[in-house]
Amino acid sequence: KPKRRHIALLFLTITDLPHEHVWKAWLKSSKYFKDDLGDERENNVTNGGNQIGNGKGNEEMDEATAPPLVSIIFHAKYPERIKSPWVKQRHLIRLPLHILNGETEDKERDNRDEGRDSDRVSTNPSSTMPATSERQRGNSAAETMNNNDDNNSGINGGSTNKMPMSSFAPKFHSRRPEWGSLEITRGMIDLLDEGLRIGNTSAPVARKGEKEDLRCAYRRYLSTPGDILPEKSALASSGNGAGKDGEAKSAQYVPRITSDRDIPPVDRFIFVSESCLPVATLDEVELALFGPRKTIGNDASENHKGDECNKKGVQSLYNKSWINARSTPNNGYSRQLQWDEIRPTDIPQNLIWKADQWIVLTRSHGEAVTSMPSKYLNGRYLWTALRNCRASDEMYFPTALSILGILQRGGNDKEVDDSSKGESCAGKEIRRRKITYCDWSMGAKNPVAYTLKDWKEVAEKARNEGCLFARKFVPQRGKMKSGSTGNDGIISAREWVDTIVGIGGK
Repeated sequence: KPKRRHIALLFLTITDLPHEHVWKAWLKSSKYFKDDLGDERENNVTNGGNQIGNGKGNEEMDEATAPPLVSIIFHAKYPERIKSPWVKQRHLIRLPLHILNGETEDKERDNRDEGRDSDRVSTNPSSTMPATSERQRGNSAAETMNNNDDNNSGINGGSTNKMPMSSFAPKFHSRRPEWGSLEITRGMIDLLDEGLRIGNTSAPVARKGEKEDLRCAYRRYLSTPGDILPEKSALASSGNGAGKDGEAKSAQYVPRITSDRDIPPVDRFIFVSESCLPVATLDEVELALFGPRKTIGNDASENHKGDECNKKGVQSLYNKSWINARSTPNNGYSRQLQWDEIRPTDIPQNLIWKADQWIVLTRSHGEAVTSMPSKYLNGRYLWTALRNCRASDEMYFPTALSILGILQRGGNDKEVDDSSKGESCAGKEIRRRKITYCDWSMGAKNPVAYTLKDWKEVAEKARNEGCLFARKFVPQRGKMKSGSTGNDGIISAREWVDTIVGIGGK
């Protein structure tokens, strides 16, 4: 039986998502939910997120023709300042106690090498260690954080081993990243690691014999209409300050997916910032990432066992990661503060690559990167070699894929740079193209910032360049009233719909 295609949006934010209402409109922009982008679709954006434009509820879905499932995960710099129940429900959390492979989280964390004593990373593939049956948590949402209480004792100071999970309040997980810091990279690793657990039936959220705690269920990330876990279930008594404003509007709503074990694994992971906006409908994003829906054999979803391309040993055009990478520094800043800050004894210069951090990873590539410590790096973490590197988030994933042999130079070891042509010039498993439009033409520290007045022009430019998202859309300083269309520069859901339809969105 074919599985639904599954996309995970991995958000890096400061606090809330200024254009949350637009993203909710995008989640409903598939023709499966309504035949055209009309008023009904936008109105349903604000009704609690659980109604569907064409009235389809929790009835049986044809998995072969259904729109992709979309999960959304947040990592905020200041999660305690988040006001939106929708964002709170989907933020990374840290559990006071979690049973994994028979160990408490305390023991697991104590046994892991965080790279504090030695940050040297071996990139010799011959140092491969035996693969374990279950992937280690790596840089997970359960690691120690400097923004939360690190005391893992019970709520009354006693041992947690004798107390049920329901007695604990999950806490937000955050690396508290500063601009250009290594913590941004580690937050991205945390997001990917969590996304890989969605649909992983071996990842428990409760002790055996205990009732499932929906505050910790992976279903809380599901965000497409009909699949959403009601906010009342996901946020009630969460300890994150959700309160009653997180309750779902309709008490009759029942999601189609009622167990974490029914969630198909994620096929594509997309890194997104709070200043990003979609410039394509959900259907268009699906087509760009997976290809047309002809037969199961042509499907680029890694959940489809009958992939014809895999049987023939030929890489599908669509079953690839999108990374606009290069193997050389693009300017003096990059040379001095990125390449030169990485010790050759840690990572050889010929394995260092760079890309903008807004990339798409296939599941196989995401799993390969997260398994590197056990398979390639003698248990060390690659991020430890980037401690002195500025904007390591531009270096980590391309360099990891280079070490893995996925990102590659062209014939005769030709460098990949601005003069390189073609999407396949960086390896047969990579589409060397941008997924997010961004304007750096001003030569400044940050890209050009846009507001409502720029929206249509930027959307057209982004689509013309084959991008699916665009940034950097920011409200004016001191103005962040979600959904407004006044002087704060925020784009409304109506304006987003009208623009996308006007420029050919399908």
